[in-house]
Amino acid sequence: MKDEKKLSDARKRANAKWQKENAEKAKYYRAKSATKKFIVEVGTKEDLIVFKKLIEERIQELT
Repeated sequence: MKDEKKLSDARKRANAKWQKENAEKAKYYRAKSATKKFIVEVGTKEDLIVFKKLIEERIQELT
């Protein structure tokens, strides 16, 4: 059985407050994490080639 982490009521309130005040930041972190996991663990060579092209295009847009 997995050990469950128990949070104090204060920590739960602090976490909820942060989530509420930083919804866009949390969304960014989740997307970044999912992208990294896909690239490192799941993506095929073909996927990575497509992503490389998209990344290069995006860098050009930002410069």
